[in-house]
Amino acid sequence: MNTNKRSNAIQWLIEGVFVGVVAIFLLTWAFPEIREARRLLFALVGGTILVYELGRWIADKLLEDHKE
Repeated sequence: MNTNKRSNAIQWLIEGVFVGVVAIFLLTWAFPEIREARRLLFALVGGTILVYELGRWIADKLLEDHKE
């Protein structure tokens, strides 16, 4: 993975985390009954972003291996 792809992946990760955190706070503000589920929401969003980024990384590695 070259530097440009790595910086793009880091940028996507940071943007994804930011959007996820903002979405959680908006959801807990709009629906006060789910405030006690905030930790679960953070875990779900964080896990989703982690799995997505891991999948992208694996796909990039497989494509790099296939090109060689």
